[in-house]
Amino acid sequence: MSNSSQEFNTKYRLTQQDLRLLKVSPNHFNSFQITGKVSELWKDTIKNFFKTPLALIATIVFILLLLTAIFTAAFSPFKTTEAIAGVDSELVFSQKPGSWGIFENNISADLLNKILKAQADANVQLIHGSVEEIVPGRYLAHFNPYEVISVLSQKQIFSIVGTDEFGRDIWLRTWVGTLNALGISVIIAVIETIIGVALGTYLGYHIGKWIDNIFLRVIDVFNSIPWIVIFVIFIGIFGPKTIVIIILLTATGWTGPTYLARSYTIIIKDEEYIQAAKAVGASKLRQIYSHILPNILGKLLSGFVSRLLSAISIIAGLAFLGFLKENLNSPANLGLIINSSRQLADSNIWALLFPSFILVILALSTRFIANGIHDALDPRIGGRK
Repeated sequence: MSNSSQEFNTKYRLTQQDLRLLKVSPNHFNSFQITGKVSELWKDTIKNFFKTPLALIATIVFILLLLTAIFTAAFSPFKTTEAIAGVDSELVFSQKPGSWGIFENNISADLLNKILKAQADANVQLIHGSVEEIVPGRYLAHFNPYEVISVLSQKQIFSIVGTDEFGRDIWLRTWVGTLNALGISVIIAVIETIIGVALGTYLGYHIGKWIDNIFLRVIDVFNSIPWIVIFVIFIGIFGPKTIVIIILLTATGWTGPTYLARSYTIIIKDEEYIQAAKAVGASKLRQIYSHILPNILGKLLSGFVSRLLSAISIIAGLAFLGFLKENLNSPANLGLIINSSRQLADSNIWALLFPSFILVILALSTRFIANGIHDALDPRIGGRK
């Protein structure tokens, strides 16, 4: 007899005579494969998950992204809401990557004079080659902007990807935007999952009853609401605040986990161990949340990871479509960064490619992790590995 069986028998004071009266269905163990005994399920799930190459690679990539984002946010010399240096805006706004070195710059006469003065004072060569006047007051000069910025600000300045239209470091904002996206998405997914699982398991246990029918109609109503219009109205009234986004996305997303939890509850609600708990006097809530819920948590975990991906995509999409507006003090958001970088693509393609690449990798790694969890919990797939 397994430890879980002994614990169950002890909890409900079942004697050997009581146990002899129970007849175990031949499908008992097959249905456990769908949901699972809690301790064995997690062992098998972890083992099967790491046997999936794509899931393993996706997990490693996701961890590397997270560590890089944390490291960059912690040790960057710049701030996400400030220009990289307090010097002439021509030097820091919409600047190219530092690795480009010396290239041709179209500058004003005022900036040219500042550079020439700094060059003389510091006794270093900043401008290379001749200076050409293209129109009155505008000149073409070859120099490395970051060398000039470093001399003028008297501290070493270098940007890996370049700066945006406000002079902020795109490299830093992209990684902080990644952390922000993950943080907000986790909050949204946790709230959605708590609401959905608590409600879905209860409805699944009472399938066909009046409360199940009423809530299914409520879910249908929520799913039919044109939420994009609601987003526009609420963001227009309250602004693109994080709490507003969390509330709106939670209001739109709780129905998914509810359906999922309801479906898995329906699958196992009539299992022998649930009926045994009912026979010895366990309340409905105890049957649902002490016996059914622990046995479907694995399947719900796959849905939770999928909710993360959904939240990340929606937040980025809202920003990219212009529902969240960019300004100097805007918190780093991958969608906003990509949207604002489109106008920089002609002069600095990396300003657009880098945050887009990070968003795609983040989405793909999350998707493959969710698929890996799903496959690890599927006996039809796990048995073939």
